Amino acid sequence: MLLFIFGCKKSNEDTDNNKGQDIFPNKIGDKWVYHVVDTTYKLDNVDNVQEYDMNVSVVDSTVLPGGIKANIWVFESPSGRDTNYVFPTADTINFAVLQGTQVTFIRRYIVPLHLHDSWKYTTSSLNDVVVDSVADIVVNGNRFDNAFRVLGNPGFPDAMFNIEEWLADNVGLVKRYYSNFHMSLIIYQHAITWTLVSYHIE
Repeated sequence: MLLFIFGCKKSNEDTDNNKGQDIFPNKIGDKWVYHVVDTTYKLDNVDNVQEYDMNVSVVDSTVLPGGIKANIWVFESPSGRDTNYVFPTADTINFAVLQGTQVTFIRRYIVPLHLHDSWKYTTSSLNDVVVDSVADIVVNGNRFDNAFRVLGNPGFPDAMFNIEEWLADNVGLVKRYYSNFHMSLIIYQHAITWTLVSYHIE
């Protein structure tokens, strides 16, 4: 999903250690570029594979119903444009969407991150996600030290999904894997991988 390096204060070349203090940059002007591989399965057989780059940008701020102040994140890809609203509440970073006038939480993170932390990824999750490891990883030629791996099967009965995310301090998501293979009674299933290509943090 995400961004472009352009006259940045922090970029691919920065080498700060990651300590889980400020996992998600959230300033207007922050940008990321991700390479996405989206595989569709039909009854467990590969039906279609699409690869594309997705641009993610923090473009503006707004006030959501209930007086919630949030920044607007736009996800642009060849398949369309999505909008998330990102805001902190106490120790939680919330990613939400608007359904009419209803604010729906689609993912959450408790910060700062620590090894073995766990929490409800969505408000309706039956199972927690957990920070199960901290390691140095290389994504598309970029090294991220002390990145946190968040792993779990959140969701609710008949709509659980697999999630694996690597997060680096002051960068955010550097790698993400999602699949809905735990969802029952559906013919089509997806496995989606994001890998960070470049980023620009204000």
